[in-house]
Amino acid sequence: MESVVEAFNEYYYSPDTGLYVKREFLKASEEVKKAAAKLRIQLSVDREGRINNITYHEAKKLFEHLGLTMMSLSEYWLVLKEAEASHDEQMLSHLRSRGFVELLDTVILDGKVVIDHPQVTFTDEEPNYLGERHEVVIPQALPGLIYPEDIDFKTGFPKVVHGSTHFDKRTWRYWSPDAPVCIATRGHIFLLDQPALDTKIHPDDALKNLGIRPCCYKVKPPKVEIVQEEKGIRAVINKE
Repeated sequence: MESVVEAFNEYYYSPDTGLYVKREFLKASEEVKKAAAKLRIQLSVDREGRINNITYHEAKKLFEHLGLTMMSLSEYWLVLKEAEASHDEQMLSHLRSRGFVELLDTVILDGKVVIDHPQVTFTDEEPNYLGERHEVVIPQALPGLIYPEDIDFKTGFPKVVHGSTHFDKRTWRYWSPDAPVCIATRGHIFLLDQPALDTKIHPDDALKNLGIRPCCYKVKPPKVEIVQEEKGIRAVINKE
């Protein structure tokens, strides 16, 4: 029955955000490959089949075509808090993945204006980010250290940034925006084995360890059929 449990446990439901958050990163399924080909996006895939080396603009186009979304920066922290409260160790491990990091759907303009889930349009090949704009106080750090409990859940940014003397097992590395347009990411410092909040990734940056996590607001439960075979019974799972 392990495969049945896994099929029904594919998404984590977040009451605070209303999102179903996938416990895995986007992989190169046939549906994803067809969507990318239609959008003329050249996919890159790592050894585990996860989409990597994808830019923010490409990710937005692909997810829009697939009817999916990403967590915003503030939504990420809310989901992490919920997973901690419910002691969901599987989700916590994935939200803090040591081997792979993820784009978050928050655009930062001029180091002070934030747009969550923006609509991206292009004028003369220049991107425009449409949506509700919020002017926020973004602490400067290149880098600094932050504690998850110091996050402002309304903005997703830390209220306090510490120096290197505060380094311990609970701290995250934090980088502030360094350009007129930046994207928030949940990162990881692989050499230090330390989680990170990196807000200096640019919209057209593509990195081999950076991918995307599918989220949605509705999930269709899989259909399970138990089939009798010569060697015993088998569960046939249909996710369509």
